[in-house]
Amino acid sequence: MFVACILVSYPLQFYVPMERVEKWIKRKVAIDRQEKLIYGMRMLGVLCTCLLAELIPHLALFISLVGSVAGTSDSLTPWVWFRNVFLMSFAIVGFATGTYASMVEIVKAFGKSDV
Repeated sequence: MFVACILVSYPLQFYVPMERVEKWIKRKVAIDRQEKLIYGMRMLGVLCTCLLAELIPHLALFISLVGSVAGTSDSLTPWVWFRNVFLMSFAIVGFATGTYASMVEIVKAFGKSDV
């Protein structure tokens, strides 16, 4: 059942990044080379995600760490100054606590003897 869920949901998750890559390829690459390059980029993207999933132990912990670090940039939009200060302070607290919690879990996971 888990495999079926992955087979159904992976193309949906991969649609947005590949749509952006395809638009870039269609603007920059000659028409006769576009189709092969698009398929090549799709294969490269799938292989990279598979390699990352296989090579990184405790992948969920690293995803949590990346989310806590990269997610803070979402609040850096040019809004009103007061709103920016509030969002920045909230983002800094989320960044600090998320990074700390992820790092503690990563250290615990690698400290176990089953690695």
